[in-house]
Amino acid sequence: MGSKPDPPENENRTIKQWVNFVPPIKDRNGREINRRHFSVVFKSKRDGIEFTVENIDHDMNDDAKNLQSAENFIRNSERNLPVHSFPIFKRLGYSSQQDMIDGYTWKITPNFKKKEIKVALSRFVYNVRVPVCGFVDPTNKNANELIYNYYPFENNSHGILLENLDHNDTDLFQTV
Repeated sequence: MGSKPDPPENENRTIKQWVNFVPPIKDRNGREINRRHFSVVFKSKRDGIEFTVENIDHDMNDDAKNLQSAENFIRNSERNLPVHSFPIFKRLGYSSQQDMIDGYTWKITPNFKKKEIKVALSRFVYNVRVPVCGFVDPTNKNANELIYNYYPFENNSHGILLENLDHNDTDLFQTV
């Protein structure tokens, strides 16, 4: 059996990438801008939830029952019910309560004197901010054409409406 992999760590990393504007955009002085450096940002951080389940009436030495009590607490929480207008599991990016339950690492600590269990849920959240480009080649500063929409104010000096970003494109607009 192999060794256990190292856990992820909090990380922030930024890489510069050339991005080309096709068509060019204009700056405040009316000069055309054809290309600019953009920052590609990678972030990871530990995210967590802690809560206490009180009035435990089962044998608290039974780990499976403790876990079941904690899961039931989440399932029955009024703010996490699917009928809520914006349940907690959706706020956290999950499509269901069960996905949320499965998406966390669980640590349960019984407090026998108080007849309660402390529950700590943790996960790593990864965020990547990258300019959306057509053909991307980090080694070729002429290849990276930024896909963008431009909605100018009426009577402006910066140009006309440009829409080249499809808001229905699931490759660009979806949560995984």
